[in-house]
Amino acid sequence: LIPVLDMINHEHGVRNRYYYSKRDIQGNHVRQDVFELSAKGTIKTMVYATDREYRKGEQVFISYTSKSNNVQLLLQYGFCIDDNPQDYMVIELSSPESETQRREWSDFITQHSLTTQTNIFRGDTFMMSTTFVADAAVMLQRDATLKDSVVDFLHDEHQSRGGQVSAGVVRAVQQVYANVADALQQQEAEFPTSLEEDMALLAKNNAESSSLTRMQFAALKYRVESKKFLRRALEDVSAANAKLATSVSNGSPGSFVPPTHAEPLNTDWPYFYIA
Repeated sequence: LIPVLDMINHEHGVRNRYYYSKRDIQGNHVRQDVFELSAKGTIKTMVYATDREYRKGEQVFISYTSKSNNVQLLLQYGFCIDDNPQDYMVIELSSPESETQRREWSDFITQHSLTTQTNIFRGDTFMMSTTFVADAAVMLQRDATLKDSVVDFLHDEHQSRGGQVSAGVVRAVQQVYANVADALQQQEAEFPTSLEEDMALLAKNNAESSSLTRMQFAALKYRVESKKFLRRALEDVSAANAKLATSVSNGSPGSFVPPTHAEPLNTDWPYFYIA
């Protein structure tokens, strides 16, 4: 806990920062280091630096974290953000129900070093791991030769090779999209209430004197934001699948653009836009 600094609110994208400065009793700078409560012969100072000037009376913000999704924000700080640009959710392929099929599934995954789980990232357009889509295509089709072809397709490299993509590759990607759509729907179905019910409860709480505790309100906000995320991701994945289907029927598979994210994402790379 840091007195005063703990009172500053979070805002995504703010570039203000703080650090600890240690100076000796003559005022000479010693070093910037972790905060030490028992450093003899030094004056300990917490320095808060901003990247712009602030007007008198203007609220000052700090970014608690630059890469946290709403789950992390809720667990660590007790709140979540509307339309959090750093939000993401984990998607995993559903394993077969029978024990024999699950064992075969596991053996196949191990044999070919496949990825069955990915994060779907939210930005202006949702992003999903190329590696996951390629591995999922291999898993769902039980065809290890698909992997490189799917990666090439998602990265648009097929255009530099004459623009020809086999219908089998496109069908494999369509099957992955359908599987991801099912996983998104299943995640939303696991909530005990619907998005519409939660939105109504949120509106009622805002219109009347609050009947929810702070943590109940935070949990409700998290549910709302999670379901909004799932709905938007499902819409994008479904639209991408529909685009593929239209392209295939026209004889020209759709193209996909590799991401140009401003900074590397801290999970499997590369990612591609679901577009």
